[in-house]
Amino acid sequence: MAKSIQEQLNQYMKTKEFQDRYDRFVEKNVKNGNSGIAKNVKDEVDKLKDRIQQEIDNYYTSYSPTIYSRTDNLKNSLVIVQTLNGFSITFDERLVYHDSVVYKDTQAYVPLLIEDGWHWNKSHQKIDRFTDFSGYPFVENGVEKYLQSAPKGVSIRIHKKTYYGDETEISYDK
Repeated sequence: MAKSIQEQLNQYMKTKEFQDRYDRFVEKNVKNGNSGIAKNVKDEVDKLKDRIQQEIDNYYTSYSPTIYSRTDNLKNSLVIVQTLNGFSITFDERLVYHDSVVYKDTQAYVPLLIEDGWHWNKSHQKIDRFTDFSGYPFVENGVEKYLQSAPKGVSIRIHKKTYYGDETEISYDK
């Protein structure tokens, strides 16, 4: 039985030849912003990144720590990465881990700590943002603020991992 055109296309899209051609197209047109659509998409990604950055900055200005010193690495960690499907805003992994104050030989992932908060059960004293913090959803806040002025048809997916290895996806469509 002959394969349908769609089946043939799907099969071709899995080949190295297609991937190489697609990568060259993306490199030439999307990454360099040569096409009008690519430039518009990149401009919107930049706006979204700016909104998330504003929320990170809001978090930093919301208090001044007295028990520990900030590295400010999170403030400088947002990066835009080109993907096969468009663009991704992520964190520079070199900047967002720090040694745990509580657990030796353990590193904490700062974006997740700030987003979800934390509670140190073994502490006898509740110290805001040191032994206990309810969280500040800076990514979700940034996305929601961006969507207020985003063009119709924008679709955003947040892939979020937990400390327990689970991954959730939060979807926004305008």
